[in-house]
Amino acid sequence: MQEDLPRNEEHEIALDEAINEALEGQPRAAEWYQLKRALEKRRAMLQDDLDVAEDEPTRQKLRAAIAETDEHIAVLGEEAEITSFIEDTVRFSSEVHHLQQGG
Repeated sequence: MQEDLPRNEEHEIALDEAINEALEGQPRAAEWYQLKRALEKRRAMLQDDLDVAEDEPTRQKLRAAIAETDEHIAVLGEEAEITSFIEDTVRFSSEVHHLQQGG
């Protein structure tokens, strides 16, 4: 850390580093949510394609793709929630420590 940074900025940098360490290199919750939103858009496009598809083989492929996409969306949502919990826990612990130190 740089010594010329104000206390709040130092605290934010340390907090950011602690979150990164707790996540062990995994993406932040915001990134998981962004990936989930991208898949939700893809799912909507697949549904639009299904709505206009006329032949059954194409409709079956699209249904399968939608089902797979739904599974991925659910997993990304779970990852986002877990990661958000970890981030919040690190923030809470940091604030408790900061308050105990008289900050």
